[in-house]
Amino acid sequence: MGLRDEKRRVTNVMDERAEEIKEKLAGYSAETGNTSIYGAEHYATISATTSVHVPKAGSESRIELEQLLKSHNLGEQVDQLSSSKLGSEERRVGKEGRSGGSPDH
Repeated sequence: MGLRDEKRRVTNVMDERAEEIKEKLAGYSAETGNTSIYGAEHYATISATTSVHVPKAGSESRIELEQLLKSHNLGEQVDQLSSSKLGSEERRVGKEGRSGGSPDH
């Protein structure tokens, strides 16, 4: 195995481990409500973002969605089907870095 192949293999292993740690941190944050997690040498800030995809106006799926809302008497509660006004929660790991200094950074 050449050096480039070994570098690629080690990088892939490290990337997989980093994703596993991010998933565990996001889970811990969801369970405890903590948004900042500090360790001996590093910290992570966990943030929740919203992401909604609303079908385009006039599309078949949009018409179906509007009919479904009306059939459940929710049509009047939703004044505008807009991605920016509707939301579903998605958790992700935000900023990572070295600890030290103020926790506000």
